[in-house]
Amino acid sequence: MKFKVGDKVSVTNLYEKTVIEYEYFKKDLSADNICIEKLWSYGLFTIELSENHEVDSLEEIINGSANGHDYELETEDFNFCKVETLSDIQTINIYENDSDKPSTKYSNQKDLFSAGFKSINSKYIIFKGIDGARKDIDLTKITKTFSQSEAKKEFKPASKDAFDRPGYWAIAMTYGEADSEIYLGEKLHLIQPFLLCFGEYGVNFDPFRENPGNRKFDSIQKKDRLILFSHPDEDPQEFCDIFIKIK
Repeated sequence: MKFKVGDKVSVTNLYEKTVIEYEYFKKDLSADNICIEKLWSYGLFTIELSENHEVDSLEEIINGSANGHDYELETEDFNFCKVETLSDIQTINIYENDSDKPSTKYSNQKDLFSAGFKSINSKYIIFKGIDGARKDIDLTKITKTFSQSEAKKEFKPASKDAFDRPGYWAIAMTYGEADSEIYLGEKLHLIQPFLLCFGEYGVNFDPFRENPGNRKFDSIQKKDRLILFSHPDEDPQEFCDIFIKIK
């Protein structure tokens, strides 16, 4: 997979229970260092690539992971990395002064705040490989939902199972009619990153998912849908991809 400086890339862990959070605490300049280590089942991060060496590093990690190698990603290696969501915490351990044994003095974050400690910074490590794709499509502005019957009435899908689950759907329109429907996921943070990449749609479509596509698409944002002009050389009213949310 190829990226360039300026791309925003969604990154997740390939396997469950492979995201570690390290949060560091300090009371004052001379006080002890405290670290809270948390193991999460799932994490979603957005990385905005700002330098060429970041592009090279991320490509190596993602491509290596796809080939079965146990690559790691450390968020502090990138200038702009945002935590989108973390879910299903597994373990919490507190360590003092770089000790490899859990603290017997502090048992939770509340104990640290009560003792006057403040959080100073944090970092995350994803191990055993990552999955990632350029984040091109923003569905956060879809605020109005369809019922299954409303969606079927408007889009007239061929499949009787279309829109049978709550969440986000992509509809491929060909000659103004619904050609196929893809279920993306119930919640935004659970959508696989590649499904929000231009390379999954229209003239950029790559069934092998090796290239995220080099052509940007215009779109129209409405309260109940996002219309992606994914076939820019065709009539956008007849050839496009429409994203909706089923309640």
